[in-house]
Amino acid sequence: MISRTLFIAISFAFSITLTAQSIKKMPVAKSGCSFYGYCDISFETSFSQDSSIVYAGECNRDSISWGLICVKMVSLPAGLIRRRKF
Repeated sequence: MISRTLFIAISFAFSITLTAQSIKKMPVAKSGCSFYGYCDISFETSFSQDSSIVYAGECNRDSISWGLICVKMVSLPAGLIRRRKF
């Protein structure tokens, strides 16, 4: 009885992992940034009013839409303290 219950539990866990989405690390165009996502996103590049580069993209997988906006700022906003890299 215990071995049958264990077999059913392992089979159920295995079936869940087969249908799970796999997350992977992908680059944001040629920005030097990356993100973790479930599908490949093709990015469109545009410029903001202050000439910052804006990367925007979206993808659809399993009837779910994913979107990402990345901004490579020309200068930091006033009041924002830049952290030092150690």
